[in-house]
Amino acid sequence: MPRTVLITRPKAQAHELIRLLEQYGFHCELCPTIEICALTDWLSSIPPLYTYHGIFFTSANGVEHFLAPLRQHAPDLLLHLNRLTIYAVGPKTADALSKFGLKPSVVPDAHHAEALSAILTQQNLAGQRFLFVRGKLARRTLPEAVRAAGAICDECEVYDTRLPSHTDLSHIERLLVTQGIHVIAFMSPSAVKNFHQLFEHISLPSSIQLAAIGHTTAQAIEQLYGRVDILAPAPSSQSLAEAIAAACSSPST
Repeated sequence: MPRTVLITRPKAQAHELIRLLEQYGFHCELCPTIEICALTDWLSSIPPLYTYHGIFFTSANGVEHFLAPLRQHAPDLLLHLNRLTIYAVGPKTADALSKFGLKPSVVPDAHHAEALSAILTQQNLAGQRFLFVRGKLARRTLPEAVRAAGAICDECEVYDTRLPSHTDLSHIERLLVTQGIHVIAFMSPSAVKNFHQLFEHISLPSSIQLAAIGHTTAQAIEQLYGRVDILAPAPSSQSLAEAIAAACSSPST
């Protein structure tokens, strides 16, 4: 029988990982533990973009929930973004920007906020103004680094991550307690925290491997479960699938 990977991403964002894992011979079960909800209050309060020197994007969700409404309600402002220094945390975020005709000026080699913050320490930002596009639960690593460099950093919350409103957990609970799950794949700290909240009454057996797409997700797993069994070398579905396949070298046994 194929080994089973439980994927905790929203269904609309899980297709690539499912496809990659199935190519390695895994069976995938889907249990979304987060729901992405658009926030719209910022549309009436965002300062004119021409007042900024640069803008930060740290996720594809941030790109989509900022630029799609901007394109609909203020397309002239969207065109102005190309005049700013655009910072993207990694290639997935850069790909999301490209769909809106934007190309980031800065993408760190290591795809996390700390690496982007390290780049900022090498730049003269004093007196400049930046916009940080973020989810409601995003860490403050980047804006704190910008302010420490003597610049102004406004924050714009464009989406929130919440517990799914409708989720039937009985099937997943049965798989967890009968060891029908071999790996749980987590793609964000929010997914980890919500999974723990949904299934806190179940003690996960050590036979279930916990996989993280990146370091911040791994930290959340470590805090709640005391271990991380699989860590993707790069924060992408491809890298995570490869890491899971390597850890489970015989997925069909």
